[in-house]
Amino acid sequence: MFENINDLLKKLMELLKNPKENMPAVIRLLITLPGARIDREEFLKTELSKCCDEQTVQKAIEFTPQKAGVKASDIDKIANSCIKFETVKVTAISAASGVPGGFAMFATVPGDIIQFYIHVLRIIQKLAYLYGWCEISKKEEIDDATAVKILIFMGVMFGISSAAKLLKSFIPAMTKSVAAKISSKALTQGTIYPIVKNVAGSVGAKMSKQLFGRGVSKIVPLAGALISGGLTYFTFIKCAKRLKLHFSLLPCANPDDNTELGDN
Repeated sequence: MFENINDLLKKLMELLKNPKENMPAVIRLLITLPGARIDREEFLKTELSKCCDEQTVQKAIEFTPQKAGVKASDIDKIANSCIKFETVKVTAISAASGVPGGFAMFATVPGDIIQFYIHVLRIIQKLAYLYGWCEISKKEEIDDATAVKILIFMGVMFGISSAAKLLKSFIPAMTKSVAAKISSKALTQGTIYPIVKNVAGSVGAKMSKQLFGRGVSKIVPLAGALISGGLTYFTFIKCAKRLKLHFSLLPCANPDDNTELGDN
């Protein structure tokens, strides 16, 4: 789609000029980048096989890990492992971008931040699938409603209170049978959309600030690696753990709940 990272950055910055309207488009763009998508079936099969028999794994894929009888302690353990894995990966990339001669593609501030958000998308999907959500989207390109749901997850990660309230009170009510109807109207046109726009503005402002301000940590090369890597590590792990907590408290994380959180 883009010949180089500068073209991608240019498009992102153009969209971020009006984040309240354009954040769904930003997410649709980022999730098309290499490595951003997580295949639910493959992920659950790989992770649950470490603690469950084949029958349980297949049931978890067909329904949810909770309905398959996977222990909450095992799910939490896998979730923590996923958080650690993604944190280490994104931190290594961030640190490398502060060292002269580091990874060629990521040796710029934009590459660092873009990779940060790719890993944000990856951990969102992994945690969602562990805590009772169906495939976020089986389509190669996600629609606005799916992007808005991901945006709300991102808002929760960044501690935006209105996003947490939406996740707790609205999204769990989107059962599979009515998900498409609610998604297309309420998320993109209805009464809650003003709240969604505020979440978009907050997430977009944070992304813009990172893109413009992160370069300060790169001024002194070797020190920059430590500063950049450290900032990424503590920011990412805090955000991921916050989302994990919220997901674990939703009804769909309860094995006795009948909610089916489906895609569009």
